[in-house]
Amino acid sequence: MADYKVVISSLDDLASAERLRDFYKLQKKQKHPIYYLLPSVKWLNAARKRQPQMAFKTFDDVAELILRKSNASYLPVSESERMLFFQQLVSDDNKGEKEDLYKGKAYAQTYGQLKRLGLKIDDLPKSLINIKPILKEYEDKWVEDKGLLDPENRIHKAVSLSEEEQLPISHVVIDGYMDFSPLQYSLLRCLYNQGIPVTVFIPDVKDAGIIDETIKNLMDIGFSKRDEAASYYLNPKVSVKKAASKEEEIRGVLAEIDAKVKSGADINDIGLLPADDSYMPQIERVCKEYHLPLKITKKASVSHSMLYKTLTLTLRQQSFANKWEKVALVDQLFQLLFYDNQKYWELKKEFMSNGTLPEDVEEKFLRCVSFRQSLSSKVSLVERIGSLLSFLDELELSKSWRENLKCGVDTKKGQQIRLEWAVLDALKGLLEDKKESLESQGLVDLTINHNLFFEWLDELIKSKSIYIQRRPAVGLSLHSFRDTALFEGDTLYVLGMNEGTFPSLHKLGGYFQESDLKELPIPYGMPNSATFRKKDAALFLQLFYKASNLTFSYVSGCDPEHEYLPSPFIEEYCSKEKDQYLSAEKRYNKKEVITNLEAVEQSAYMMGVGKDVKKGAKHLYEHLGFIKRLEKGVEEVEQKWTQGLIKQEIPVTSLERYVSCPFRYGLETLLQVKEPDKKQDRLDPMQTGSMLHRVIERFYKSIDAIGKPFGSLKEEVKLDGEGILMDIFEQEWAKIVNAHYELTDLDLELEKERWQKKLSKWWKAELMMFWNNDKIKDMKLHSLEQPLTIHLEVDSENTVVLTGKVDRLDIDDNGFVIYDYKSSTVRFNFEKDVACGLKLQLPLYMLAIEERLEKTAYGAAYISLKEPHKRATNSVWQSEYAQRGSKFKASSAANKEECLNSDVLFDKYNLTTRIGELFEKIRYDYSVTPLKCYGGCPYNIVCRVTDELIEEAEGEWK
Repeated sequence: MADYKVVISSLDDLASAERLRDFYKLQKKQKHPIYYLLPSVKWLNAARKRQPQMAFKTFDDVAELILRKSNASYLPVSESERMLFFQQLVSDDNKGEKEDLYKGKAYAQTYGQLKRLGLKIDDLPKSLINIKPILKEYEDKWVEDKGLLDPENRIHKAVSLSEEEQLPISHVVIDGYMDFSPLQYSLLRCLYNQGIPVTVFIPDVKDAGIIDETIKNLMDIGFSKRDEAASYYLNPKVSVKKAASKEEEIRGVLAEIDAKVKSGADINDIGLLPADDSYMPQIERVCKEYHLPLKITKKASVSHSMLYKTLTLTLRQQSFANKWEKVALVDQLFQLLFYDNQKYWELKKEFMSNGTLPEDVEEKFLRCVSFRQSLSSKVSLVERIGSLLSFLDELELSKSWRENLKCGVDTKKGQQIRLEWAVLDALKGLLEDKKESLESQGLVDLTINHNLFFEWLDELIKSKSIYIQRRPAVGLSLHSFRDTALFEGDTLYVLGMNEGTFPSLHKLGGYFQESDLKELPIPYGMPNSATFRKKDAALFLQLFYKASNLTFSYVSGCDPEHEYLPSPFIEEYCSKEKDQYLSAEKRYNKKEVITNLEAVEQSAYMMGVGKDVKKGAKHLYEHLGFIKRLEKGVEEVEQKWTQGLIKQEIPVTSLERYVSCPFRYGLETLLQVKEPDKKQDRLDPMQTGSMLHRVIERFYKSIDAIGKPFGSLKEEVKLDGEGILMDIFEQEWAKIVNAHYELTDLDLELEKERWQKKLSKWWKAELMMFWNNDKIKDMKLHSLEQPLTIHLEVDSENTVVLTGKVDRLDIDDNGFVIYDYKSSTVRFNFEKDVACGLKLQLPLYMLAIEERLEKTAYGAAYISLKEPHKRATNSVWQSEYAQRGSKFKASSAANKEECLNSDVLFDKYNLTTRIGELFEKIRYDYSVTPLKCYGGCPYNIVCRVTDELIEEAEGEWK
């Protein structure tokens, strides 16, 4: 009769060299191999190293052996592929909407959870009975008909076939497990029923409920219990560290390890156990910085390669209609072909300017576009893989890389080229293997749509990595809770011990709820929260058998009033001793630092808190000076350069722009820094503003209204005016369309409709305010777009010359009104905005017109196409014209002045002095002192404006 034993074993004996040697000797006497099952890749690697020529396997390997012996025809697929097939099924049944894809994912997770419970679809709980048809459809269509078996279904299938043929296994040894899943229990019962001897070594961990439960379950199946050796409890010294952040936690732990190693400790006796996988990238980075070797094999993920990113961009992009849709792929191809940085920037600039590319980049870009466009919406997976393999060959990347290497590139670039080459070979190998598997299983007609093909490919690539460097023999050992028994040192640091991280929060897959488990026929390994909690407790307890010194650490955060909590497993140790707090402040206040970089950071920190640092890095003192200067916002041109910046005349609008923000004016005018190129997503306001002025000028000329009294315009002209206006607009709009070719036809059509409505509204307002206004019927539209030159005597020695253009001038026998057309809404406070110089056009234009016509201004106004009938806060009038019943229809809320005589205005607001100051400062002062600061300013990225600087600038004019 076969022997079925569950052996209570010391933790130190799990997969030990002595135990493995004994089973190897036994194996040599058997006809068939002994299968030695271990719980993880790390366990398998350690065992293979200790005892070569043994058959170290997993539960999945046993299932696959049964399937092979039964001649079962199937194609192995991953859990992620199962999800994609469910999404394909949902897409076929519906319209492929996004929410359907989310449903497909949830169905896949529910199906996987059901199978992990060792159950069939007929065992679904009542709460999930409504989704039984979709799960049944998947199983019939994809599992039964097409033979696509995920890991869970491979075990299910193996168990169902296990009685058909005797397995070629002499003995099964299971080592390193504390518990088993329902599916693993079903395979254990299968081995039991086959009569294959099974020995299960269970670690001896006192007070571990999950282990007691596992032993009981195995004995129920038919195993006999035997005690081999008890684990030795080390009663370790325990300490706890809490940290302000994950970075400080890692640095604090590694700094302590570094100090121990420098004091003579053996680095091989020290181990790291991160409770959270997200710690790994930072651990690797800081270990490299501290020159602490890690016992890990260095690999590079295929998904981090430039080739992968190129494929992603090619497959994801829907079209390549303009340069903005092309630029990401073009960028990636430049990198993939290893262009020098300087050459890359020159060629990128040329591409953005005129769309030209070097021959090799253009050739590969066109191949990418052609490949993307050739992908049909729904073809077989085999065809898609074949097309992708052909595409990779047609790119001829290896030819380009070979030429690069022949040219004698530097070592770093050579390594990058070889890595990309290895990625290309690995990717082609993956695809060829998948294609061969599909064809051998008769699945050449298996179809998935393009989006799911991309997701399938993405998951396939992410699972692959490229070997770079072997694991060093000396260094810090890295562990997980599952493989802690492999630790052979005396000091273990357990990082990330926060509440919610360990023990982790477990949730069943898909739509399953824990309450559903109560009605399911699961005899062993019930995966409820109590089970997982007991398992985590056992994993935690084993630490006390493996290390003489245990240090737990967790992140508490920076706010002492709302700290993150430690794991409940370490709470008792937190209360027994004062926590060691790890923070940047404490680290920088230490007398000694580990690296040169930390020394610089320490000096920077000390300077930042205002301490006198006498031996800091030279560049820090320079930076400190820069910071102090930058905080003041002062940007002045040296005197030796100012002479060349003197201008004989300045446009009034330039002076207003300078007042609005000297810093931006300096960037745009002095340095001629252009806004970054970006895809057109709206009409250019400068171009539409120019169009507006052209349309109005052409319109009034076409109806012969310039120089004519308002009351003289004929009624038929008023009636036909809108049609004439729209004809002119159509001609001008064609220029806008040509200049905005990147916008869609729909966007342009919508914008056109908006402008037509604006202009129609404008003409109606013009009729009401002017041409049908009997109170000003004798007044006339004197001129449009009238250029002006203003000579303003600042003092006895200096005269400022300003230029401008009056959009519209209306006059009568006694006075005049100035109007300025704007496409956007305009509001201003005459008293506030004129005194500081933000709005100088109206007073300066009134001065020039007054001198030329020897008439006094009635008022001046901005006319917005959004509100063309308004004459409120967008205008200034003599008081008598800004009241109810005003002949100019000006609102009583408008800006008012008792007199708009230029001498009175300039004296009242001290404009002559202000303009003189501005004319002088515009030659050299481009400081960050904005009176108008816009959140959407394109220069925000290089501007250091602060609320204090804004308040300081505004404070001068309050």
